[in-house]
Amino acid sequence: MKKLELGSCVFKVDASGWKHPHFVITEPYGDPLKVIVVNLTDFESYYDKSTAVNIGEHQCVKKKSAVAYRRAQEWDVASIEAEINNGEFETDLYRKESVCSKELILRLRRDFRLSRAKPKKFDEGEFVGILAD
Repeated sequence: MKKLELGSCVFKVDASGWKHPHFVITEPYGDPLKVIVVNLTDFESYYDKSTAVNIGEHQCVKKKSAVAYRRAQEWDVASIEAEINNGEFETDLYRKESVCSKELILRLRRDFRLSRAKPKKFDEGEFVGILAD
């Protein structure tokens, strides 16, 4: 059974039908368990170039990519794990890749905390402690 953990990479299909890798940047927290994820998108066409992820930094990165902090989300762990472990369901979340390196996850977390593009809710309340190193 595949589990979400800090550094997990999960591909998700967006509303336009594109598959984007999402990286888990927190340990699971809360009740019910949740995680915060950020996704990668095309570096050349994305406006926020503050964090680049290059080929070789993770097996899913096939070209230079930008981290879309504006699209950061909070995912319910149980529902995501149910989707990635259901072999018949492949329309939304369809696969989990290997965990990314400690160096990459630390950079994603640091840049997320510094980003002014992320949703404002992640600058408040419980999230401040969850995102601290």
